[in-house]
Amino acid sequence: MWFRLYENAYPQALILGDRQLIDDQRFMLRTQNQDRHLEIVGARKDDQGYYICKTGNTVRSSYNLTIMTDTCIGIIPNHTHVNINDPIRLVCRIRSTDAFNEKNIRVQWTRNEYPLVNIAESLSNYSSIDGTLYETLIIRKARKIDTGTYTCRYGSLLSATAHVIVNQYPGGSKSRRLISQINGNKSFLKASLRTVVVSLFILYINLFSSSPRKYI
Repeated sequence: MWFRLYENAYPQALILGDRQLIDDQRFMLRTQNQDRHLEIVGARKDDQGYYICKTGNTVRSSYNLTIMTDTCIGIIPNHTHVNINDPIRLVCRIRSTDAFNEKNIRVQWTRNEYPLVNIAESLSNYSSIDGTLYETLIIRKARKIDTGTYTCRYGSLLSATAHVIVNQYPGGSKSRRLISQINGNKSFLKASLRTVVVSLFILYINLFSSSPRKYI
C-alpha cells in the first residue's frame, strides 16, 4: 500500500495492491523488475510531502518529496530603517515562467501575521518584458507601531518577508543621540577647563608682577 502523510490529518491511501484508491489519475502504480513504484504524472507544487510504502504493518520505504518550481518571490529591501513620519516603501517582486496563468490570485500583505488594511496603499505593476509582477506597498507616514515583519504572499505557496524598524528620533535612536551629546559635552568641558587654567595662570602672573617688592 502507498500512503501520503499529512501533518494534521489521517494518512491518505493512494494504492492498494493493483487498485487505485483515489480519483486523481496522476497517481499510478508501475512495476519494473518485480519492484512496484509509485509514479506521479505531471507533478504539482501541492504534491510535495511525505509518502510511505507498507506491506501489512511494516513500512518498506518512505520519501520526503520536494517539488521545485520556476517561480521565485522576494521583497526589496528585505531590511530597512526609517524615521517616524517618513514613508515606508516595499516592493514585492514575483517572477514566474507560468506568466501568472492562475486567475484571481492577488498579492496579500501582512505585518506580524496581521493583514494590512486602511493604513497602506498597494500598487500593482506587471512587466511583460521579463515576466515579473511588481507589487508595491506604501505607508505614507511611518509610526512606531509600523515596526515589524512584513510578509508578501502570492497564492497559498509563495511568500517572502522583510523587516522594518521605525526610529522614534530622526538620525538614529535616542540612546545614540544622548551618547553624542555626552561626548560633545565632554569636549566642551575639556575646552572650558583649559580656558579656566590659562585664565588663572594669567591672573597669577599679573598679581605677582603688581605686588611691591622688598629689597634687602
